[in-house]
Amino acid sequence: LEISGKSKLVIAGIGATITWTGTAGAGEFIGFEFLGTCSHVTIRDLVFVGDGVIANGHAAVWNTSGQTLSDIAVVYTKISNCVVGISYNANLSGTFTGGVIAYNELDTIVGPDPGQGYGIHLAKATKIRVFDNSINKAQRHAIYHAAGDTGCVIHHNRELITKYSIGSTQHKIPDLLR
Repeated sequence: LEISGKSKLVIAGIGATITWTGTAGAGEFIGFEFLGTCSHVTIRDLVFVGDGVIANGHAAVWNTSGQTLSDIAVVYTKISNCVVGISYNANLSGTFTGGVIAYNELDTIVGPDPGQGYGIHLAKATKIRVFDNSINKAQRHAIYHAAGDTGCVIHHNRELITKYSIGSTQHKIPDLLR
């Protein structure tokens, strides 16, 4: 689902479940994708469920580099069986300034390779606050701050260490600031 050119938008589900189906195209995910210029957008109180199949590319909220995004919040969601939970990305181009990722529950985020298995992913996003999230069984990284130390604050998150997450050769303990 594309979110493009939006400002002052709230998407709230009060516990509604979105179940992703199908297979994403190469380099893409199936999920809420930010495109173009968006500001002051909040996604809250939704349940996102993928099928847990890496090749299908299910994600909750994501964007590719090249967008102009500001003040984006993802709060009070539940995310499971996805390749990526929440990704704020301006790694190669564009900007992602200001936002919150908080009070989310992520479970079974699959994929051992780069671009997969990330519960929460930040890449050159600035002034993002990440706090009070619970992440269980992120196969690669619970929280991955990939690039740019640009005023992001990451604190008071909980990663549940399980046999699944410890068994990953990519897993580093702790890869989550507490």
